[in-house]
Amino acid sequence: MSYGESGGELRQADEEQILPIEELLYGPYSGEPSLLLTLSELPATMEEGESRSVDGIDMQIARAPDGSLHAIARAADVTYTLQSSTEPAYDEDRMLDILAKIARGTSE
Repeated sequence: MSYGESGGELRQADEEQILPIEELLYGPYSGEPSLLLTLSELPATMEEGESRSVDGIDMQIARAPDGSLHAIARAADVTYTLQSSTEPAYDEDRMLDILAKIARGTSE
């Protein structure tokens, strides 16, 4: 799932943009994405990440050299990853709160 601050025109996805393990539900749009959320049944970890708990959801969090935020949370056998743009529309606490709410929704 990709979120942007400004909407854009709906574009046709090129087949090479979609991996065989991905499913495109709707989109993509031509706007600038500010937040990318992915879901997977496979576990994931970060080698350089810091561990943190946000509203009871354990996460691993890292900042990339370009300033983007990367976070991973796992709940109810689903892995949620969050990646911000280099100039995110939300601050770090707000983005981690979004990730926690999504992950908590599956574990309740």
